Amino acid sequence: MTRTPFDQSFYPPIPTKFRRFLRTNFFWQLFRFAVINFKMLRMVRKH
Repeated sequence: MTRTPFDQSFYPPIPTKFRRFLRTNFFWQLFRFAVINFKMLRMVRKH
């Protein structure tokens, strides 16, 4: 199978409405930020 430039397979998938909502929701971003920071703190404390 050969691909030509600007073929449909070259474009990324379009996010769903729910995924776009999660990406722009302040409270979800705050929660993810806290989870990532907690994981980093756990790793730092192990050493």
